[in-house]
Amino acid sequence: MEPTIWGIIFVPLCALLMFFNPTIVIGILILSLSLQMTTIVNFPASNYGFQLYKYLTILFSLYLLIKVIYDGWKLRIQNYYLKQIFFVLLAFISYLFFISFAGPFIFNGIPVFPPLVGIDYSAVLGPSPLEFSSLNIVLPMYILFYSLTFLYIISYNIQEKDIKVILLFWKLSVFLTVFFLFLQFIFFFVIDDDVLKYIVNTAPQGEYGFAKFEYSESIFPRLRGTFQEPSMISPFLIGIFIYKLAQLERNLKDILSLIIILPLLFLTTSTTAYISLAIMIAIYLVLNLPIRYKRNSFFLQKSKVKIIAGVLLSLLLIFIILGGVLGFDFIIFTISTFVLEKPETLSYYSRTKSNIHSLQLFFDTYFMGVGMGSHRGSSLVANLLAITGIFGTTLFFMFIYAFLKYTYNVLKGTAYFPYFYLLPSILIPMSISIPDLTLPTFWQFLYITTLSIKIVQYGKQKEKDQK
Repeated sequence: MEPTIWGIIFVPLCALLMFFNPTIVIGILILSLSLQMTTIVNFPASNYGFQLYKYLTILFSLYLLIKVIYDGWKLRIQNYYLKQIFFVLLAFISYLFFISFAGPFIFNGIPVFPPLVGIDYSAVLGPSPLEFSSLNIVLPMYILFYSLTFLYIISYNIQEKDIKVILLFWKLSVFLTVFFLFLQFIFFFVIDDDVLKYIVNTAPQGEYGFAKFEYSESIFPRLRGTFQEPSMISPFLIGIFIYKLAQLERNLKDILSLIIILPLLFLTTSTTAYISLAIMIAIYLVLNLPIRYKRNSFFLQKSKVKIIAGVLLSLLLIFIILGGVLGFDFIIFTISTFVLEKPETLSYYSRTKSNIHSLQLFFDTYFMGVGMGSHRGSSLVANLLAITGIFGTTLFFMFIYAFLKYTYNVLKGTAYFPYFYLLPSILIPMSISIPDLTLPTFWQFLYITTLSIKIVQYGKQKEKDQK
C-alpha cells in the first residue's frame, strides 16, 4: 500500500473540513469527480488505486449518518418533489442490492460477460459461468454512497452563497480539465508519453487507458485528460459544449469556449462522442424550435428564430475554424476511421455481441436480472435489463424521467436553464457504449443540476418574500 501526495493532503483535510465547512468538501468532491485517475492510495501488487472521489462519497455518507443519528434519526427533505424523486431512487437501490446478492446464487453458472474480464475477451472467447464475487457487494455500495451524497445535497439547507461557491469549484473543474487536455496534447510530442501520470493521473489502472493513432505517418494521442480513457472524458466535454451552446443566447462570448472545446472533443477520437454530440445538438435544436402550434395554428417565435440562427451560424463558424486548425483532411480521416469504419472493427463486434447476450440474459433470468457486478453489457438499457431486470430498469428510468421533468420545469426561463442539458449529455453516451451507473460524470452532473435547482428556488422564494 502506497499513499499518494493527494491522499496525504486531502484525506485529513477533508475529514477536518467536513465538521467545520462541508460546503468546501462538496466543492472538492465536484472537482474530484473530474479527476478520475487521482488516487489517495495505490496497491501496486493488484495494479489498483483508490480514487479521491470515492473516498469523498464515503466520507459524505458517514457524515450524513452521524448527522441523522445526532438529530434523533430525523431527516427532512423540505422539497416535496425532490423527496418523491429520491424515494424512486431508493426503491431502485433496494432492488439493486437484493438482486446483486441473490442473483448469483439463483442463476449460478449462467453464462455472463464478467466486468473484470473485459467485453472483447468475453466476446471472442465466450462468456464465463456466473459466480458470486466481491463486485456484487462493492459496485452496489458505490451506488449507495453516490446516492447518500445526493440525499445530503437535497436534504440539508445549503445557503445560496455556499451553492455559488460550489459552482465555482465546478467551473474550476471545467477549466482544469481543458487545461490538462492541452497539456497532455502538447507534451506528448515532447516526451511521447502521458505527462499527466506524473501530476494527477496517479492510478495504476489508468496506465493502459492512454491510446494513440496514426495519421499521415505521424502519431497522435487520443486525448483522455484526467479520465481513465477517451470514451470517459468525451461525455464530460459534450456536456460542457451543450451547456455553453445554451448560454450563447445570453452571452456571445461563450462561442470562444465552444471553439476551444470542440477540437479537444474531436481529438478524443471517440465514436460515441461524435454520435452523442450530433444527437445532443439535435435535441437542443428541437427544444428550441421557433415554430409553436396553438389553437389550430402555427406561430413563429422571433426570439427563438434568432437563437436557432445564432447557434447554426456559430456551429458553422466553429467547424470552419476546426478545419483550419486541424485540417479538413484530418477531420475526414478521423470521421471515416472512427465512425464509418467502426462496424468493421473488433470493438464494434464485441459491443454488439455483448448487447445481444445482455438481452438474452434478461430473458433467461425471467426478467429479474443477474445483479450488478455479475455482468457488464455495452449500452445502458441492455446492461440494466441484464443486471436489474424489468423492475430495476423501470425504476431507474422513472427516476431519470421525474428528475429531468422537474429540472426542466424549475429551470426553464432562468439563467440556470443551460444546466438542464448536463444530464441528457451523459445519458446519451451511456445509452450507446458507457453503461456503468458508477460513472463519476453521471453523478457529478446530477449534483450540479440539483444545486442549480436549489439556487433558482432561493431566488423565487426571495421574490415571494418581497411581495
